[in-house]
Amino acid sequence: MMPKRDGWEVCQKIRAKSDVPILMLTARGHVDERIEGLQMGADDYLVKPFDPNELVARVTTILRRTLLRTEAAAPAHLYEVGSLRVDSLSHDVTVEGQFVALPKKEYELLLFFVRNPNQVFTREDLIAKIWGWDFEGEDRVVDLYIKRLRQKLSVLTNRKEDWSIRTVWGVGYKFEGPGAC
Repeated sequence: MMPKRDGWEVCQKIRAKSDVPILMLTARGHVDERIEGLQMGADDYLVKPFDPNELVARVTTILRRTLLRTEAAAPAHLYEVGSLRVDSLSHDVTVEGQFVALPKKEYELLLFFVRNPNQVFTREDLIAKIWGWDFEGEDRVVDLYIKRLRQKLSVLTNRKEDWSIRTVWGVGYKFEGPGAC
């Protein structure tokens, strides 16, 4: 029922170019149609009408699988951006060779940023990734953690920082630096 193309064709075209997760939402509910959609590259297949809670559960599952696959494919555990070094195996963070002790959530936030450089994340994105979907506090907690990270990490450097957690006004936060990888 999509204009110009059907969902199966779109799925095939996406899958030919990308490994991005695909969840098909469709009125086509016959077993043969579901099997065909999955064989064409969809990661999951949900027939309308559906319960919104089921949709959220399926998306969460797909994202969890995708994250595990991405982490397994990336053997690197050491992230170096200028004078900042984060080791995801030992949970060590250093700036210009000096160790920085970070509480768990601050470390998780920094690790998330260095793993996803040059991307802007809203407060809601960061809460979902670091604190989880069931977090019930204020979204301004992200601002507090960003402020703490900036203070702890910038105190150790005597030169202009070669990396930063930048505020993108009206949107969110972004980790950037030369050679961020």
